[in-house]
Amino acid sequence: MLAPTQYALIPDPEMWFTTLGQDTENSVGELSVQVAGPDPAGETNLEKVGRLNAARAQAEEIVRAEMERDQPDLHR
Repeated sequence: MLAPTQYALIPDPEMWFTTLGQDTENSVGELSVQVAGPDPAGETNLEKVGRLNAARAQAEEIVRAEMERDQPDLHR
Protein backbone atom coordinates (compact mmCIF):
# COMPACT_ATOMS: atom_id res chain seq x y z
CA MET A 1 0.00 0.00 0.00
CA LEU A 2 1.37 3.39 -0.98
CA ALA A 3 0.19 5.44 2.01
CA PRO A 4 -1.12 3.16 4.79
CA THR A 5 -1.28 5.95 7.37
CA GLN A 6 -3.40 8.17 5.12
CA TYR A 7 -5.56 5.22 4.05
CA ALA A 8 -6.25 4.40 7.70
CA LEU A 9 -7.67 7.92 8.16
CA ILE A 10 -10.48 7.28 5.65
CA PRO A 11 -13.55 6.30 7.73
CA ASP A 12 -15.26 4.33 4.93
CA PRO A 13 -12.73 3.58 2.16
CA GLU A 14 -15.22 1.77 -0.07
CA MET A 15 -17.62 4.73 -0.06
CA TRP A 16 -14.78 7.23 -0.45
CA PHE A 17 -13.32 5.50 -3.50
CA THR A 18 -16.76 4.86 -5.00
CA THR A 19 -17.58 8.56 -4.69
CA LEU A 20 -14.18 9.51 -6.08
CA GLY A 21 -14.78 7.28 -9.10
CA GLN A 22 -18.26 8.68 -9.70
CA ASP A 23 -17.07 12.27 -9.36
CA THR A 24 -14.18 11.58 -11.72
CA GLU A 25 -16.46 9.98 -14.31
CA ASN A 26 -18.85 12.94 -14.11
CA SER A 27 -15.99 15.41 -14.54
CA VAL A 28 -14.61 13.52 -17.54
CA GLY A 29 -18.07 13.29 -19.11
CA GLU A 30 -18.79 16.99 -18.72
CA LEU A 31 -15.36 18.04 -19.95
CA SER A 32 -15.55 15.63 -22.92
CA VAL A 33 -18.65 17.42 -24.17
CA GLN A 34 -16.93 20.79 -23.87
CA VAL A 35 -13.73 19.62 -25.56
CA ALA A 36 -15.63 17.91 -28.40
CA GLY A 37 -17.73 20.99 -29.11
CA PRO A 38 -20.63 21.04 -31.55
CA ASP A 39 -20.87 18.70 -34.53
CA PRO A 40 -19.25 20.31 -37.57
CA ALA A 41 -21.37 20.52 -40.69
CA GLY A 42 -20.72 17.62 -43.03
CA GLU A 43 -18.94 15.50 -40.42
CA THR A 44 -19.16 11.79 -41.20
CA ASN A 45 -20.06 9.22 -38.56
CA LEU A 46 -16.49 7.92 -38.54
CA GLU A 47 -15.10 11.45 -38.10
CA LYS A 48 -17.53 12.06 -35.24
CA VAL A 49 -16.50 8.86 -33.47
CA GLY A 50 -12.84 9.88 -33.81
CA ARG A 51 -13.53 13.40 -32.54
CA LEU A 52 -15.52 12.15 -29.55
CA ASN A 53 -12.90 9.52 -28.67
CA ALA A 54 -10.14 12.11 -28.87
CA ALA A 55 -12.16 14.53 -26.72
CA ARG A 56 -12.73 11.82 -24.10
CA ALA A 57 -9.03 10.92 -23.99
CA GLN A 58 -8.08 14.59 -23.62
CA ALA A 59 -10.68 15.08 -20.87
CA GLU A 60 -9.37 12.03 -18.99
CA GLU A 61 -5.84 13.41 -19.19
CA ILE A 62 -6.91 16.84 -17.93
CA VAL A 63 -8.97 15.45 -15.03
CA ARG A 64 -6.17 13.05 -14.04
CA ALA A 65 -3.64 15.90 -14.02
CA GLU A 66 -5.97 18.07 -11.91
CA MET A 67 -6.50 15.23 -9.43
CA GLU A 68 -2.76 14.63 -9.11
CA ARG A 69 -2.08 18.33 -8.66
CA ASP A 70 -4.70 18.57 -5.89
CA GLN A 71 -3.32 15.61 -3.88
CA PRO A 72 -0.88 16.12 -1.02
CA ASP A 73 2.62 14.74 -1.48
CA LEU A 74 2.41 11.34 0.24
CA HIS A 75 6.05 10.45 -0.42
CA ARG A 76 7.55 12.70 2.28
